[in-house]
Amino acid sequence: MKEKKVNWFTRNSNWLFIVLLLASIVLMNVIFSNLKLVFRFGLDFSTQWPFLLLLVFYFLLLLFLFFSLYFIIYLEDSLHDRNKKKFRIYDALIDKIIQKGEKIEKK
Repeated sequence: MKEKKVNWFTRNSNWLFIVLLLASIVLMNVIFSNLKLVFRFGLDFSTQWPFLLLLVFYFLLLLFLFFSLYFIIYLEDSLHDRNKKKFRIYDALIDKIIQKGEKIEKK
């Protein structure tokens, strides 16, 4: 059956997944290159605390990207009733943010 009233997020989830995957790969390379600098030259905590703060921020951003990638996979599986495990947080996001009252017909 053809889906009715499909919102932007479900239409473009494939492209969004690819963009997020590429962003996470680039961010992982940045984190690893900065960690190589730390291990090669050492770290003085009194003068280089902004560098450490930046590494923590990069790591948190990478975790956010991984969770959003898994959310896209979870969304696609929930639209086709293939989820074996249910996550309440992702189900709440799908119900409140993604669908916003629109009824999506499942195949």
